Amino acid sequence: MRNIIYCEKDIANVMPDSDAIIFARPIKAKALMKLLKKCKHLKKICASKSCEQRLSSKVKKILSKEGISIHRESHRGRAIEIDMNDMKKIAEMRKDYRPLREIEKILGVPKSTIHYLERHSKKEKIKKGNKIYYLK
Repeated sequence: MRNIIYCEKDIANVMPDSDAIIFARPIKAKALMKLLKKCKHLKKICASKSCEQRLSSKVKKILSKEGISIHRESHRGRAIEIDMNDMKKIAEMRKDYRPLREIEKILGVPKSTIHYLERHSKKEKIKKGNKIYYLK
């Protein structure tokens, strides 16, 4: 699992043993230095094309000096806010041929979400509270 950073406040929640971090928005040099002090094993930063372009030259110099590579990644779509246990229950209930509306009543998950999970989902990220976790 990788950590995502939206702003400087998110650095406090980053796990110290992280080797890859995702920038949702450009980070300032001071915040980057805090992050590097906390994560000694950091090897890779992932960012969207626009985020990478908006990184300051100072931040890029620090990253290259530390030997940390920047990778362009695109994580499209909204993160699903359903608990992993509920996702497993949905999969099991659908295997038992239970109707969508019955699952909706039991778990409290909208039937459209259940249908989406069953048919189209190749989700890479899950939302728990205010945090987004990347699965890949």
